[in-house]
Amino acid sequence: MNKRIAELMIEAGKTIPGDKHIDADFCEKFAELIVRECVQTLLDNTPELFTNEAAEEDWDRGYRYGKIYM
Repeated sequence: MNKRIAELMIEAGKTIPGDKHIDADFCEKFAELIVRECVQTLLDNTPELFTNEAAEEDWDRGYRYGKIYM
């Protein structure tokens, strides 16, 4: 198992990553942590592409939409 996945499982409430018992609270927290990790990876590794203010506004609008509805 990927070390980071094991760390996220522990953070989500699993004390033993190999434990097969999974409850709804764990699943919700674990999914949230995975999504946060993915978003942070994108933010950390996406080059600055904005060449004008309109492009930046479009990105901001999409980002806000994603945070609200996804």
